[in-house]
Amino acid sequence: MPIVPKHQSTPSRSTELEMGIAAWGYSRLSLAEINGLRRRLPRWAVEGTSGHFFKYSDEQTILAVQALDHAIERHGIDVRKQENFAVIAAPRFVGRASAAVTFQRFLRDGASGVSPHIIPQHSLHSVSGAISVLLGCHGPNVGVGGGPKALDDAFLAAATLFEQDAGAGVWLTCTAWDPEPVVDRQGNCTNEPLCHAFALAVGSCNMQSRPGTIRLRFPSATALTNDQSTANSVADKAMPEIRVAEIVSEMMRTDSRKMPGNLRWQMSWGATVELDLTTQAAYRSLAA
Repeated sequence: MPIVPKHQSTPSRSTELEMGIAAWGYSRLSLAEINGLRRRLPRWAVEGTSGHFFKYSDEQTILAVQALDHAIERHGIDVRKQENFAVIAAPRFVGRASAAVTFQRFLRDGASGVSPHIIPQHSLHSVSGAISVLLGCHGPNVGVGGGPKALDDAFLAAATLFEQDAGAGVWLTCTAWDPEPVVDRQGNCTNEPLCHAFALAVGSCNMQSRPGTIRLRFPSATALTNDQSTANSVADKAMPEIRVAEIVSEMMRTDSRKMPGNLRWQMSWGATVELDLTTQAAYRSLAA
């Protein structure tokens, strides 16, 4: 399902982009629960994947795969038919705890005390790379965001990459801790953080109906270029940040209430995102 521009850009009119969601899923687990999944591969992992695939992975990578697995299984996605999909992952503060421990080990033991896995497994690109390998995707994979506004970057990147090839689509995953883990100098977690993740298949998956929609409404060119004061107010205004935890909670409520879910928020630079979700039961009745 290609992006559908609702309006063409004009000096006084905003532009709207619409993307279909072919599948959505989520996961929310504690640190201990995530570590218990390190030896468990998803059913759809490409043949020959090592059983130790997650041994050195960042926890956000493992939870992103769990959310993806939830989306694939609940909507009956045949991942072999999506080999040209792109993969976008937007983790928040990925590798933060492991980096703190790595710095301490480097100061104490030098370079020999630092694991060679820290860069490939705990960097911004690590989540998208792992998902791409597990799915056997041949499309691009990118890590975006990394900080407080990671969701802004995630949805904008999905729109940009998806537009390049209307015949393919995008697997989009977003992850974040809430609260953030607090570790001591030995790397032990001293609080009880929860990690949240959601996954969206954005694009055509050869289905008869869509269990969700994303709409991006961009501000008019007038507001962002001709009226400098308006542009500055948009950039400077302290807007409430939508969190991954809030999106996961809405997805869980959508399932439990068996009613459609909706979230709407504004990006830091003025664009508006609307996320509409159809319940699993309603989707199955439409697809039957």
